[in-house]
Amino acid sequence: MEDVMSDSLRHLREKQRDEVQAGLNEAERELAELDERRHELLGLIAAARSWLGTEPTQSEPDVDNELKPSRHTLHEAMEIVLREHPEGLRAPDLAREIASRGLYEGREGRASTQQIHARANNYSKLFGKEEGLFFAKRSLERIREQLDELGDVARDEYGRHGANPVGWSLDEYLQGVDRLAEAIEAAEALPHGTRARWEAEKNARNGYAQPLYFRGRRRLSTGGLGFFPGKRGEKGVDWEPTDLSRAADRIAADPLRQIYVTTASLLS
Repeated sequence: MEDVMSDSLRHLREKQRDEVQAGLNEAERELAELDERRHELLGLIAAARSWLGTEPTQSEPDVDNELKPSRHTLHEAMEIVLREHPEGLRAPDLAREIASRGLYEGREGRASTQQIHARANNYSKLFGKEEGLFFAKRSLERIREQLDELGDVARDEYGRHGANPVGWSLDEYLQGVDRLAEAIEAAEALPHGTRARWEAEKNARNGYAQPLYFRGRRRLSTGGLGFFPGKRGEKGVDWEPTDLSRAADRIAADPLRQIYVTTASLLS
């Protein structure tokens, strides 16, 4: 009887342990997402303040202090290092690089290889793994490598909808993709974590990737692509999203924005 009771209690304890662990994992994921959004906003604030040459108001957080390296979350620290190593790193090497640069220190000290693996699994949209090497999906090199896919989508969508009479033709859109690739290459040539690199990353996104998003939308009055009729929410705007505009945002505009926001957080 005692053995049966012990087995039942052990089974109940293990079941509760699994439930508690699942709840803990969910809470940690939610907290990490909040941290990611918070640091994204702090990066934007720092970039805007730097551009305007103004100081934080009394009601604002101390942005410079908030953005010291030790304030990074683990997945942010992983992205920072992996963007500088597009060839990929193994978990022990990644953990050592993060520790040597003081990018992250949790409650239990430096990040372990197990934490690296767990965070990469939880943030599969940010990290990939090939032959034991981790890489950042949002690195400049990865984005540049995916631009051929954007060109293929452009050919399909222009073939389906045609070009607007006043706007970019397919050839002009593809030239825009080539110019984006050149802007990314120019950014890649600059040292990581510098203001020049941040400016180049921001220029690649705002000057080249964003127009590809806007020009990929379909004008309702003509049914064609390539024309930029106005801003979202503007009265009388005559457009709708397409697979091309979504691809331009997914492949280039959004990841490039995330990259220059992270670089802003490294600027002293």
